[in-house]
Amino acid sequence: MKKIILIILSISFLITFDRNIIFASSIEEKFIQALYEINYAEAVEFDASLNQEMKNKIDTLEDTESSCPIKLFSFDSDFIQNNILTSFHDIVDETYLDKLLINGWITEKYTTALTNKSDFKIDQLTLISEETSNEAIKQKWQFILVETSVVDLQQIDLWEIEVVTYRSLESQKITFLKELRRQAQD
Repeated sequence: MKKIILIILSISFLITFDRNIIFASSIEEKFIQALYEINYAEAVEFDASLNQEMKNKIDTLEDTESSCPIKLFSFDSDFIQNNILTSFHDIVDETYLDKLLINGWITEKYTTALTNKSDFKIDQLTLISEETSNEAIKQKWQFILVETSVVDLQQIDLWEIEVVTYRSLESQKITFLKELRRQAQD
């Protein structure tokens, strides 16, 4: 009877432990996919929305300051705040989210997809290593970024990318990402 209870407890411990690992990985996976995956159609919509927002802000500025020939203004995008940052809000630390926006990491995929006229998809996302400290979980990930041209579907480019992520143990949110390696594949 004791052996059966021990076996049941061992199995339940393993299931609970595995569940935590899966949960932890899913946050990093969502984050990596949110940073790298994009369809060309989304990039076109992003560009059109930003252009329309810019025109509206310029029109508003011209209406209020018609006597001033030189117009300087700061462009703070409501579109980015409302539509893009909300997808990161639950998985990324707020301070780090601001840095990602300022450094262009969040919007870079849109401009790259638009410029290259391509879709980008992640393949073979693999957890390479994981270390836990008192404050964070550091994970090293490797994946293939697949770029498919929307002009010529036969044109496919591949990059092997390696990144490291940090997730706070306290908030369970991503606090840092660094791309360690990006290598074109033949």
